[in-house]
Amino acid sequence: MTNSAQSSQLEALYAQLTREEHTAVMDKMSQMAQQAAGHLPKQDELYLEQQLTDLFGFEVVAELEDVRLPHSIGVMQAAPHLRRYPTDTLATHQRIHSAGIRNVRGGFGWFTEMGQLTAAGVLQEEYYFAVQAEFLPGWQSSPSLLRSWLKFRKMVMINPADQRAVVGCIGDLGPSEWMHYQFAGSPETIRDGKVWSPQTRGHVLLFFINDPMNQVQLGPLDLRYDPH
Repeated sequence: MTNSAQSSQLEALYAQLTREEHTAVMDKMSQMAQQAAGHLPKQDELYLEQQLTDLFGFEVVAELEDVRLPHSIGVMQAAPHLRRYPTDTLATHQRIHSAGIRNVRGGFGWFTEMGQLTAAGVLQEEYYFAVQAEFLPGWQSSPSLLRSWLKFRKMVMINPADQRAVVGCIGDLGPSEWMHYQFAGSPETIRDGKVWSPQTRGHVLLFFINDPMNQVQLGPLDLRYDPH
């Protein structure tokens, strides 16, 4: 599914919602995002999963295949670009050079297929998330299995205060627990998602996307009632 198709689904949904209903949903999600880092009470989580699934037109869940990250609510740190292949440089990245680039590869390896950078790999690095997978119960006992499952797993970051969302994938590990952040995002995720706007101050929601047919396109989504 392309971003334009996803946007068309949002527009179709908004045609069924009144502006007041849309505002009420966004306000409730904004209050949730400002809560202490962690997870919502189960009833609120089920409500949010249903609202987000209806809103986006694809399934959004806090737990997928028995995997639940340490947090679905938290603060997202701004992260630099990641090297997509061993000889990658900052100059080869199209946007936001001021963010810099890490000298080592991300926690889930290179963004290549058979050693070659593909269009999919470019998007995966542009819209990557870093998550605290090291704190998952299975990480110590079977890290390779969990790492393989998490690698490039699609998630959606929601910034309800600014009515923005970004569909991205897990591309790195972190942040460290002592940093008081729960997630990190690529420069494009932070910029396009307005993650550090005065309204948001880094407080976001991060949920899994259940996309077994690989139909959900990575990139930003505008959640305003009338985005035009």
